[in-house]
Amino acid sequence: QGRPIRVDGIKPLAFGQILAGAPSPVLRTGGVKAGQINISAQPQSPIILQLTLPAAMTGPLGATLPITFGANDAGFSAQGAIGNQTAFDPRASAVFITNSQNGRGSVYLGGTAQPAFNQPPGTYTGVITLTVAYP
Repeated sequence: QGRPIRVDGIKPLAFGQILAGAPSPVLRTGGVKAGQINISAQPQSPIILQLTLPAAMTGPLGATLPITFGANDAGFSAQGAIGNQTAFDPRASAVFITNSQNGRGSVYLGGTAQPAFNQPPGTYTGVITLTVAYP
C-alpha cells in the first residue's frame, strides 16, 4: 500500500557508565541517551510499530545485564521531535499516523539497565528490532 516504508536507526539507546547494583534508567525524552529511529512512509497513513526487545544485554565473557522496559518507555512523534511524543508501551504493538505532509515520524526509546551488585565491568550490547508495516 502506498510508498515503501523506510526505517533508519539514528541513535542507539545508550546507558553510559552505570554502577553495579544501581538501576540505571534512560527516559525516552532523554535527548542524549534515548534511542531514536526515523520512519518514512505514505503521508497521513496509519502504520503499525512492533519492537522486539532484549531481556538482557551481553557483555564480557558472556556476562549478561538485565534490561527492562516499562509501559511509557517508547514514544512516537509524527513531527520527529523528541519534545513532542505520544507515549506507548514498547512491549506491545501500536498504531500511529505518519506526518500529513512528508510521511515521516520518529520512535524514541528508553529503558532501565538492572545491574547486579557483582556485575562484571565492561561493554554490554543488545539488539532492538523495530518492525513497521501498513495495517
